[in-house]
Amino acid sequence: MDRSFQSRVASWSDKCFSEEVITVDTRLLRFIEEALELIQSCNIDRSIAIEMVNYVYDRNHKGSIENEVGDVMVTLAALSQSLGIKMDGAGERALIRINKPDKFSKIKENEKSKPKLIKMEMNT
Repeated sequence: MDRSFQSRVASWSDKCFSEEVITVDTRLLRFIEEALELIQSCNIDRSIAIEMVNYVYDRNHKGSIENEVGDVMVTLAALSQSLGIKMDGAGERALIRINKPDKFSKIKENEKSKPKLIKMEMNT
């Protein structure tokens, strides 16, 4: 049985969300949300975040999804190191915090108010 962090998060997600919330589109929006919350917690100004969005979207290049996932992981590890945070421990603590039945209803309720995407084509 796979007990990796990723598989344990998948199990939590299956328990917590309906199939319509586990879609790639919704997970992409939640990823953006969490990334923005991380940079906000580090006191990065909104204007810099918007400038970075424009910088990325103004380039004529789209990376492959697998490469970009790897780059995100490497970048998060490097950032965590710079901040003096053990990335693995932070992930484990977050999963413990949210993987409780009483948290499920709050998370589900919060999900209803968040932006949604229409179906989009993936760049694989």
